[in-house]
Amino acid sequence: MTRQAPGGTRGRRAVLVHGAATTARIWDRTLPYLSAFDTLTPDRPSTGDLDSEVAAIAELCANATVIGVSGGATLGLALAAHSIPFRAAVLHEPAAGSLAPGLLAHVAEGMRTGGVPGFGRALYGPAWHPSDAPADPEAVARDFAMFSAFEPEAVGPGAGPILLTVGERSPEARHRSVRALSDRLGVPYAVVPAAGHAVHLENPKEFAALITGHVAQPAADRVRRAYARIEESDRPEVWITLRDREEVLAEAARVDERVAAGDDLPFAGKVIAVKDNIDVAGLPTTAACPAYAYTPEVSAPAVARLVAAGAIVLGKTNLDQFATGLVGTRSPHGAVRSAHDPELISGGSSSGSAVAVALGIADLALGTDTAGSGRVPAAFQGIAGVKPTLGLVPKQGVVPAARSFDCVSVFAPTVSLAQAAVHVMADPPGRPWPPNAPLAAPPAPRIAVPDRPLPQLSPSWAQAFQAATDHLAKAGADLVPIDVTPFLEAATLMYGGAFAAERYAAVGPFVESHPGQTDPSVHAIIAAARAIPAHHLARDLHRLATLRAQAMRLLAGLDALLLPTVPRHPRITEVEADPIGVNSELGVYTNFVNLFDLCAVAVPAGQADGGPFGVTLIGRPFADHLVADLARLLNPGPPVPPAAPSLPLAVFGAHLSGHPLNHHLTTAGARLVRTVRTAPEYRMYALADRPGLVRIGPGGTSIEGELWSVPPAALGPFLHGLPAPMALGKVALDDGSLMTGFVCEPHAVADAADISHFGSWPAYLER
Repeated sequence: MTRQAPGGTRGRRAVLVHGAATTARIWDRTLPYLSAFDTLTPDRPSTGDLDSEVAAIAELCANATVIGVSGGATLGLALAAHSIPFRAAVLHEPAAGSLAPGLLAHVAEGMRTGGVPGFGRALYGPAWHPSDAPADPEAVARDFAMFSAFEPEAVGPGAGPILLTVGERSPEARHRSVRALSDRLGVPYAVVPAAGHAVHLENPKEFAALITGHVAQPAADRVRRAYARIEESDRPEVWITLRDREEVLAEAARVDERVAAGDDLPFAGKVIAVKDNIDVAGLPTTAACPAYAYTPEVSAPAVARLVAAGAIVLGKTNLDQFATGLVGTRSPHGAVRSAHDPELISGGSSSGSAVAVALGIADLALGTDTAGSGRVPAAFQGIAGVKPTLGLVPKQGVVPAARSFDCVSVFAPTVSLAQAAVHVMADPPGRPWPPNAPLAAPPAPRIAVPDRPLPQLSPSWAQAFQAATDHLAKAGADLVPIDVTPFLEAATLMYGGAFAAERYAAVGPFVESHPGQTDPSVHAIIAAARAIPAHHLARDLHRLATLRAQAMRLLAGLDALLLPTVPRHPRITEVEADPIGVNSELGVYTNFVNLFDLCAVAVPAGQADGGPFGVTLIGRPFADHLVADLARLLNPGPPVPPAAPSLPLAVFGAHLSGHPLNHHLTTAGARLVRTVRTAPEYRMYALADRPGLVRIGPGGTSIEGELWSVPPAALGPFLHGLPAPMALGKVALDDGSLMTGFVCEPHAVADAADISHFGSWPAYLER
């Protein structure tokens, strides 16, 4: 159960995570001092499994301030290691594992000699009371075993600033462990006066003051860290235009002021890099060609919407000139080197944007993707690259490469952060969502994989691809081999056919009128397209339609296609020796995606040849939410609420998760939102294989069910297929809301057994 304190300031959400031998009630003394926040105090499930505990609170903690004491602080470190994008964290005396051997020995002895009361007093001291403990003593034992086995890991990219704290009265061993964690993780720490381990009981006022102070300037702090990272990394080729540090800090201060005033800015504290073919007001747009430069007065909608959500632009990044290339070397500003090995290419054309994220400079970065430019660099840099459905993110303010196939893409450390950015950029969408757009992946997705060895895939990358498919199979996916020939044949049309004429239409006249001022490879590709006759374009359009029809038949009944993103990772010297050939090789698994009007997510999936390896999950147009869910099987992160249109539907019987008719929801693309309870005005009756829910008013009881989001197009078939006496009607929930849900005609329950006292249909079935 999650409790939410009343009041607070909109846009400043804080999640308070309790430790072992306590429940969410332990925060009651601290909450009055955190009135500046919207506070959530979830009761953890205490499973004894760290990954499960992280998963249980990850969605709550995303974009929130995380506050934890003892085991709750340890979970905060685990969230950071999992790259959960929290805004900031204050963590009091977390476990330090092998950094502090013997730290918890006295606690173990307290448990051995005194059970839960002995444990609680040994851990927290006299401020703790047995009434603070959970009802299940085994939960305490599971927690202690889990936290005793904890080993701190590096803070993942995307996590906000962390402050460790230690109580002034805590023993020296606690101070040493916090100092060791501070050194290992590279995060600061502070001492809370007049407090020990139970800071939330002993000095909640001072602890709350530290929390408020730590999160007062998250945007400004993040900007300082970004510029420090720019200096440390020493990669000048990443940038074409880098904004003045003081100017950016002034903007960050204004963002912090707005957050403090209560503005809801979901991307406050996030810094972004923008590919230099996308307009940012007041900064030159050059497309990596100085002679082409112009300074826009307004930003592209994709940029403006992120800035309106609190994001701060650091500058404009390098690219393959005019976004023509997949290598990241075709720029007068120099080849962008891979973040992990400077001898290797970064991938392009969105090279600087991907490397800015991989180096930890930017939280996310904008690219563009025509033939793979938002996916190839992601694979090489070990980050996520989300390529939305064509047109979903408006393309105004973007220098075109091939107008029919261009789209704005996003790089981020995690799929979840990139997906959240896409939702902001696509609000409202440039191309409307259809009413049947799936909102989630099904619980047992069916994923197409190649039925034979892929051409050009290196042996080591083939092994890594097999490992990725094995991982998905273990996660519950049904892998279905198909012939991918139509997909790969279509990929050759992007540059080997008449579609290259689109590149000439975009910038060809400029390229030809500025000899010597463009990259030789870029000039050769674009200038040659001038001679493509119209009948070749007509031929290729027909061929593309034929191949797409074949490909869609192969994907019938399947949720997505899985491919390696690229066949291998070339060295910069290889590209210098064969700039056209190596570039063409990199697009063999990516070029067809926009030609076929598909969506895709490139995601890290292990290593090959000692560096990052990545795969791409590819779905039908507007299957963006479904594909992102599948990508999270390889790149875990909190689920992101869907942006596609949806309608709420409350279910209480056979449509519940794990029950016989649940597939009606999941196959329609519905998404589980949460467990709900009705207002205490209902009775539930047993009607053969399903329950009947009837509202009676006073004298009723509260019945547990689930709330789902359903694509609007699915609700009509639901209603049409309902057998009597079932119906759809408004159901009153215990939070005062009214939701559409399954109800029963009252006359049908006259002779039925009243099972309301069970509280839910599953409880009745388990009787």
